[in-house]
Amino acid sequence: MRLYPEMEAALYAWIDRQPDPKPSRSEALRRLVEKGLEGE
Repeated sequence: MRLYPEMEAALYAWIDRQPDPKPSRSEALRRLVEKGLEGE
């Protein structure tokens, strides 16, 4: 999945705020999509 640079920076900032073990980029994207879908 391609992201705009500012979205990618926000994604990596979110990953950095997660407890260890940190999620991979792919896992982080899955978690965030799931959170967004729960909010519908």
